Amino acid sequence: MAIFEYTDTFDYQAASVFALLTDLEARSTWIAGIQEIRVTPQGPARLGTSYFEAGKFSGYKSEKTMSITEFEQGPAACISLLRLALPKWLSSSCGNR
Repeated sequence: MAIFEYTDTFDYQAASVFALLTDLEARSTWIAGIQEIRVTPQGPARLGTSYFEAGKFSGYKSEKTMSITEFEQGPAACISLLRLALPKWLSSSCGNR
């Protein structure tokens, strides 16, 4: 499985940032290029949620289905863990850690 990590600092409450990250259906409002999203089951992300995303990024069409394999909301002072498992074809083409 490929693991991508990103760290940033926001001047918002951790709970607000976590709520935005777990609202998978709203990703197209803050990530340019997303054209279609399907979340199963509907609603905020949680362990086991399946997420389909299709779009065009840097001129390339992209379709992927991911699932949440780890999900933990931490204390208000820190951001929490939200890990999406990438499809096998994408994972095998990326460097593994």
